Amino acid sequence: MVTIIFESHSTTIDNEAHRSSGWNDVELSELGLKQSKELGERYAEKHLDAIFCSDLQRSYKTGEIAFANRGFPIIQDERLRECNYGDLTQHASSEVDPEKPKHIIEPFPNGESYEQTAERMKYFLTDLLCDYEGKTVMVIGHRATQYGLEHWIKGVSIADAVSAPWKWQPGWVYELKEIEQCMDLITRFEKGNVAGFGLPDRVIDVQISKIFFFGNRVVKVYKREKQFFADLADIGVRKEFYAEDFYWNHAMSPEIYMRCVSVVDGDDEDFYIEMQRIDGEQTLTKKLIDGAVTEDVIQKIVESLVQSLRRITVEHHEKLQPLFSRGLLSVHVESLEDLRDFAYLADDHIPRPDADTVVDMLIEQSTQDEYFSHEHEHIISAAIDNNPDNVLIIDDDVRFIDVMPPKESWRVADEYLTIVRSAVDAYALGSSKLGDAVYAEYRQYQKPIPERVTRIYEIRAALIQRVYRHILGQHDVAERYQVFGDERIEMLRNALK
Repeated sequence: MVTIIFESHSTTIDNEAHRSSGWNDVELSELGLKQSKELGERYAEKHLDAIFCSDLQRSYKTGEIAFANRGFPIIQDERLRECNYGDLTQHASSEVDPEKPKHIIEPFPNGESYEQTAERMKYFLTDLLCDYEGKTVMVIGHRATQYGLEHWIKGVSIADAVSAPWKWQPGWVYELKEIEQCMDLITRFEKGNVAGFGLPDRVIDVQISKIFFFGNRVVKVYKREKQFFADLADIGVRKEFYAEDFYWNHAMSPEIYMRCVSVVDGDDEDFYIEMQRIDGEQTLTKKLIDGAVTEDVIQKIVESLVQSLRRITVEHHEKLQPLFSRGLLSVHVESLEDLRDFAYLADDHIPRPDADTVVDMLIEQSTQDEYFSHEHEHIISAAIDNNPDNVLIIDDDVRFIDVMPPKESWRVADEYLTIVRSAVDAYALGSSKLGDAVYAEYRQYQKPIPERVTRIYEIRAALIQRVYRHILGQHDVAERYQVFGDERIEMLRNALK
């Protein structure tokens, strides 16, 4: 294994003028000279076996200034260069940046593509692995340099690496064990190179997958990346994740989820899920906001949830048994801690101390309530992600999509929590009448639940949606969940007085 510390080159006069340099051999600015010295200070106590830079002076001079008199070999390698923007070299960054995703495969006019820059990086990393096994090196490079590291070491697609937001930080660490040359099924679908499919009519890029539309056929492919809930770059984990995803979604909507398909290329294997195209705009979220949901629809949602959850619980009981055996309180508290971490992702809108206050209160109240530790009080069951974006209302009929909770421990919960999540959506986005209707319908299936438990679940559900909506940029919708959640927090506190 080779440990690689990646550092971006210091600021140049082109950076300060907001120009995209490409292969232009631009000088460091006064700020860049200062940053280079600071780089050396950060690693004053660190031993490096070698420092690799591109042959562009903004890269190698950063290294020379930072590590002057340290005795480390500083090696220039043209394969570490930035992408060649061709005719757009030194054009305004505001002009070049929107063009970058268009040149993953097709080169910039009189320049190169990001696939070509990644190919350069592959040969560099292959040589590095042969010559520096067991050692630690630094690479001082450019955006394209790091895209290559992300692609070949972490399995991130080139398109995703280029499109992802970039923010400077003091170093990135990569562990190079082998050059990842796995099948890139996403790129094959994008290029129309999968048997039985042509070029897609439409592509939707979401956080962990890409969705491809081919007429009435829809294909979902998960990105080969390590996620917080599972390492989807690992083929064994990936295969199991696809199998579980298809099971849960097919169990909820067999008329939509058609098949899970294996694609084999030599020793490599990947998968995709094929679905029947439906009108994905008819979400429960939109219907509630538009005032287009009736109590009859609410009844169908609750009935479908209860029947489906109980069927999945029976069918998948053996698979879920390790989670069932932990008991509700353990699973519930773990999910609340996960919710804390999730809330931190929206700390621009929800300050971390505020998120901590809510989560700590929920954990404290849950551990003090006998409901969570007495098995006869609750129905622990399979759980789904019944986010209202995943519930479709088509001709007053209910359909569910993308309902498998990605983290394994989230696939078990109190059945009542799933019902409460739909009630909170109805209250926050619809009306009190619709929210009350959710609870009224569920009373046909389960005895009354203690009011404090209802409040705990409502606050938890409201915080989930508040965070989710802020992450999506739907701040007006997030505000609705915040108002509802604050009301429920006040109700809970008043009940405790």
